[in-house]
Amino acid sequence: MHRQALAMMLGVAATACGQAPTEPMPNVASSQAVASSSNAPVGKINESISITAQAFSSCHNELIDVAGRAHIVESFFADGSVSVHLNSADLTGTGESSGLTYNMIETAREKLTVEPTNELITIHYRAITAGSQQNDLLNMTVRIFADGDGGIRQEILEQRSTCVG
Repeated sequence: MHRQALAMMLGVAATACGQAPTEPMPNVASSQAVASSSNAPVGKINESISITAQAFSSCHNELIDVAGRAHIVESFFADGSVSVHLNSADLTGTGESSGLTYNMIETAREKLTVEPTNELITIHYRAITAGSQQNDLLNMTVRIFADGDGGIRQEILEQRSTCVG
């Protein structure tokens, strides 16, 4: 189930920025048990994945070809819930029309419950250019839910996008 959530998280971020990413492939994974307490995870997986995608710069009205790595931490809790945290580690991109170089910074967080009928994802996305060019800043909250037919849907609850620079 957490893999589906991760794919949805990456898909939501790419939807907000243009087109969907290619399927991420796990590269390095480690697992480590953690001492149990009421709120402490009972297990953790740390992964580093390669990402190749296209994002959109609303500040420069162009597609950005993005490539690099992201770090994902999945925490498992005694009640069956899973917390997923994504942090871009080394994502860079090139603007298709301007040729601008972008440093892409993204963080996302989601907590999945045993019955995933209503989950929230928080995403912070930055496309930072060199020099005095405009930078894209995006903050978004998305609700993921199961519809009456058993399909998984998404709804953007909050989206704030600005250009600064």
